[in-house]
Amino acid sequence: MAASSAAEGAVHLAELSDEMRSASREVGAGAALDRLFEVADLLTSAGEHEPSAVELQQTCATPLAWAAARTEQVARADGALQVHADAQRDERSAAQDLRRLEQDETEARHRAEDSTLVRQAAEERLVEEVAAWEARVTHFDDVPADLVESRDSVGERLAPDRVEAWLSSTASLVRSRIDVAGRHRAADTAAALRDQAEQSLGVAREEQRRAEEAVGETTAALLAVHEENQAEEAEDGRRRDS
Repeated sequence: MAASSAAEGAVHLAELSDEMRSASREVGAGAALDRLFEVADLLTSAGEHEPSAVELQQTCATPLAWAAARTEQVARADGALQVHADAQRDERSAAQDLRRLEQDETEARHRAEDSTLVRQAAEERLVEEVAAWEARVTHFDDVPADLVESRDSVGERLAPDRVEAWLSSTASLVRSRIDVAGRHRAADTAAALRDQAEQSLGVAREEQRRAEEAVGETTAALLAVHEENQAEEAEDGRRRDS
């Protein structure tokens, strides 16, 4: 009975040894398992004779060391893959943030352009109203052309404060030329025009301020994303080097 069990064990050990040989060739572990295979062959060929004594710890030391080294390599590879995946995820996130900031910048630019159109329209209305007023009033000198001349460039602006200053100084001169009723009418006209000019100027300044703030915020955000991407790339480089 014992001999039968020993024979079955030897057969099983031989089969297991063959399977391990095949598997070791696939993973490049043949050299690490040579001693283990030699011991297995020795045990399976002993037959009914008492097998030689085997130092189990010494026999398994090399295979265990190989397995530990391979496990460490796999762990390092897995860690590197995880770092790479994290970097790719961060890169995609940064790209999305950049696209969003670029979209915000485009929208801010469009708002600035719209504000410029609103300001230009307000300036055109002011020029038309000044021309209509100039045609109605008497005693006033002609409005200086440089105060209300048309602007061809987007950056050129009408100066309502200069128009207001001219009206104020001219009104003082006219007061001495006309009667009290006329002075009141001129004052009312000048005040109305001044109020209109101040209102148009306020609208134009507010729109321009908002547009400039939006462009400034977008530029700062783009610079922050660019610096963050550079820092992440530098960190990835250090990780790969290490």
